[in-house]
Amino acid sequence: MPATASAGRPRSRRARGSISADGILSGAFEFCRSMPGEQLSMPRLAAFLDVGVTSIYWYYKSKQELLDAMAERALGTFYRSVAPLRGDRWEDVLSGFFVDVYSRLAADVVTREFVLGRIGGPAFRQEAARWPRATELLERLGRAGFPTGMAWHAFQTLVNFARGSLLAERAGDTDPASEFTVGVNAIVLGFRHLLAAELREHAAA
Repeated sequence: MPATASAGRPRSRRARGSISADGILSGAFEFCRSMPGEQLSMPRLAAFLDVGVTSIYWYYKSKQELLDAMAERALGTFYRSVAPLRGDRWEDVLSGFFVDVYSRLAADVVTREFVLGRIGGPAFRQEAARWPRATELLERLGRAGFPTGMAWHAFQTLVNFARGSLLAERAGDTDPASEFTVGVNAIVLGFRHLLAAELREHAAA
């Protein structure tokens, strides 16, 4: 069998210093879009980017440090991508916000994995403060009469529902479009009743 033109040649590699931290981060996302994310490792990423592995470690001292930087970028991109609030009634604003969140994360598997790792859980309230659309949504609920605690409870309930629905979709256990919309509408209806009761109690006090 004839030898190929590249047989026996050393593989070319980028010159030292020719890649930046931002380039490595972009390359890591590209890697995860082209093959399963669990295969990501520093040596594999170096080979994918055609650089020496020491170039990766120069900027990111461990795989966890790289994953943390990827999560920060994914969250920032996602937060900025969520559409402006829409609707006149608070019910429409709330349901529309979460349908948009769900649709965007369902369409981007890599971003979804990083975002799902951060939303929900005991530290999420601090994380949500970095999300401008979430702040606007909570303020909108406040203007509709929601006490602060109830507004946060509604927001967190729907965040957890969106997170669970996305995880179920990933596992192939749900029909995403129909089941998520039905679930969101049911939760919003429940909070409408809770708010009405709260306002009646406040008026009677």
